Amino acid sequence: MRVFKMLQCNNLNKVMELKTISKNEVCSKSHKSRGIIFCFSILATLLIGISNIKAQSVSATIEKLWEEYDVFQGSEKGMKIHVKFSVNNMLNKTGTCNAYFYYKNGLALNDYNQHYYTSDGKVSTGEKYTPSYTNAIYEDLVLFIPYSELHLGDGRHDIKFQIQIFDNNTRSITKSNYREFYINWNQQNKNDTPPTYTQQPTYIQPTQPQTKNYYEGNNDLTVFLKDSYESGKIDNSVSCINYSGRQIEVYISYTRDIYYDTYGNQHIETKEVKFKKCTINSSQSEQRIASGYGGANRHGRIRNLRVEKYIIY
Repeated sequence: MRVFKMLQCNNLNKVMELKTISKNEVCSKSHKSRGIIFCFSILATLLIGISNIKAQSVSATIEKLWEEYDVFQGSEKGMKIHVKFSVNNMLNKTGTCNAYFYYKNGLALNDYNQHYYTSDGKVSTGEKYTPSYTNAIYEDLVLFIPYSELHLGDGRHDIKFQIQIFDNNTRSITKSNYREFYINWNQQNKNDTPPTYTQQPTYIQPTQPQTKNYYEGNNDLTVFLKDSYESGKIDNSVSCINYSGRQIEVYISYTRDIYYDTYGNQHIETKEVKFKKCTINSSQSEQRIASGYGGANRHGRIRNLRVEKYIIY
């Protein structure tokens, strides 16, 4: 009997021990499952955050460069560099567009008077930009540098420059290829007088930006939307009538909405065009100077038309 009872007790203890172990194993597995689910949720949150950061990353593209040589800004003779570029995710932030100058062999030009220069003492010129839209395009941002600020000796010099665009954190977000030119420099002719015109150009700056569908400039010209944005017509345009009897350069800014389809889905792309230069001849007939049309299967509308300034020659 004792032996039987002892065996019963031993079996009972083993059963109780097995039950205890089973409960512990179940708890342990439950904790492990919760830990795995928690880790996956953190990983998913991180991936979503990274994708959002990438979606909002700042970027820019230089679309076109061209130069003007032997031009005057005030009394200084030099060159203008025209930059057409687009920039994304810089809404209401200020960046810079800079030009850096080098000899053909790649050696940077040294600055000596801190007029057009970089922080490390090299020759540079630049302009700030502040987009008013998430995706903006600058049709013609103009950089100017006087020839005298290249600090060259007399004779011919083979020079090249590169454009770099920086974001609001002074981080370079894109740069151009090098563009080469040469200059025959003579210290004696650095103060050449500006060219004379039969009639001196008259610069006219509107007192405030115009946001109507038209602009009337002191009886000199009228700039207007051919079809108003509010009318809902697609592919409207900007037209100008010149009443001055002389050639006019007019600089306009506007917003353009482009509509297009991709695999049956409709999209809209909004871009800001700033300081688009348009040359108007002396004819008093209506002349189209900008269009909302965006290309094949890309229709558009222009709004927020503004005349920034105009020059009468």
